[in-house]
This record gives sequence, structure tokens and C-alpha cells, in this order.
Amino acid sequence: MASEREQIAWKISDFCSENHLTTPYGGYQGQKEDMRGKPHVVLFSKPEYLDEKIYVFSPNYISLSFHTRILDLPRQDTLIFESIQNVLDYLKFAFITGEFNKANKVPLKE
Repeated sequence: MASEREQIAWKISDFCSENHLTTPYGGYQGQKEDMRGKPHVVLFSKPEYLDEKIYVFSPNYISLSFHTRILDLPRQDTLIFESIQNVLDYLKFAFITGEFNKANKVPLKE
């Protein structure tokens, strides 16, 4: 049976695939064995537009790092979220619907 961290990583990976954030190259979901805590990781990109790494350290500590050319977002950033729903909301608002004001209001871990 999959661990809770792995289930969260798969949910994020599925969300990204369903919303075409993994085209044309696809994404990757696995475990980062050489990193402290061995987090589950979700990787995806859109050529010349977006590169993302999402590390699931625990259900309430999920790190999202990105590089993008979207002008309304920082060129690169790392954000820490306390829940999978907050991660999915940020991905939706920032990279799918382009609602950057809503993306900036998604709660981050303090």
C-alpha cells in the first residue's frame, strides 16, 4: 500500500496531467532517495515557459519550486504549503487560470 506522502504526490501528478501542465514531455513522480527525509517528488515542465519541482516531505509540508516566464509571477521562487489543497489551488490559479491575485492569496506555511 502506498504511503500518505506517495498518495499526495500521485494526486498532484494526476492534477498536473489532467490540466496539461505536463505536455508535451510528460512529468515524473517518484521518491528522491538521495535527499534528506527521502521526499516524494513531482517534476514537470512546459518548454520555455515553466519548470516545476514539488517535494512532499509530509502531508503538511509540501515544497513547490518553479522557474517561469510568466510576467505576473517571480522568475523563480520556492513556496512551502501546509496542505495538498493549497498546492492544487496555487497551481490552478498561477499556472492554469492565470488568476495571479488569487494565487498570491493561497496560504503558505509560516
